[in-house]
Amino acid sequence: MRKTINKILVSRAEAQEILSIGRSKLLELAYSGEIPSLKIGSRRLFETEALYAWARSKSMAPSSRQDMEEFFTDLESSLQENRG
Repeated sequence: MRKTINKILVSRAEAQEILSIGRSKLLELAYSGEIPSLKIGSRRLFETEALYAWARSKSMAPSSRQDMEEFFTDLESSLQENRG
């Protein structure tokens, strides 16, 4: 019976596979700090949970995010008007 290991850190190639993006895009995101990574020797490693969190944060379309932000801004304004 083979033991399954859940990795905390993954290689660049594994991170690319998890996110379904190319090498250049992954490294661009890592160098900009948008996706956290760490360098150990010559290897750049990525935290698995950070990759999933980044993907979740991008899963809502920008227009939907903007609509949600506007909704909550309007709601907050309404609540403040009703209090005053």
